[in-house]
Amino acid sequence: MTQNHDEDRGSRDDAGRFRPGVSGNPSGRRRRSEADRQIDELARSRSEDAFHVVADLMTGSDNDRTKLAAALAILERAHGKPGERLADPINLEPGATLADQGAAVMQAACRGDITPAQASALLGCLGNLAKLHEITELERRIERLEKGTNE
Repeated sequence: MTQNHDEDRGSRDDAGRFRPGVSGNPSGRRRRSEADRQIDELARSRSEDAFHVVADLMTGSDNDRTKLAAALAILERAHGKPGERLADPINLEPGATLADQGAAVMQAACRGDITPAQASALLGCLGNLAKLHEITELERRIERLEKGTNE
C-alpha cells in the first residue's frame, strides 16, 4: 500500500466512511482561476445576445426540433424546470416545532403534493434553520456566561 492509502485508511472507519471530524477534502473547494472568472464575465456580457439568438431560432427555424429546444430553453430559464417549483404552497405552521414542520413536508411528499426532490430541498432548509436556532442559543448562553449571570 502507498502512503496515501495508509493515511486514508486511518481516517476511515471499518465501513469505509470518514471518521467524525475528518474531511474527505481538507483543502476545501478549489479556488477558481482568474481565467475562469474572466470567461464567466464574458459569458454574462453576451447573455442578452445569446437570448436573442435562441428566440430567433424559436420563431425563425424550419426545424421543429430546433424550435422546441429553443422554446424549452427559454421556458426553463424563465420558469425553471418542471417540478422545481411548488405548484401550491405547503402550509407549515409558523409556531410548530421544526420536527412538526418536517413531518408536514414528508406527508406532502407521501401524498404526492410535492416531489421527493422538493421534499429533500425543504427538509434541508429546515435542517439549516435548526442549525441557526442552535447557534443563536449557543451565542445567547455564551453571552450570559461571559456576563457572569445564569438566568
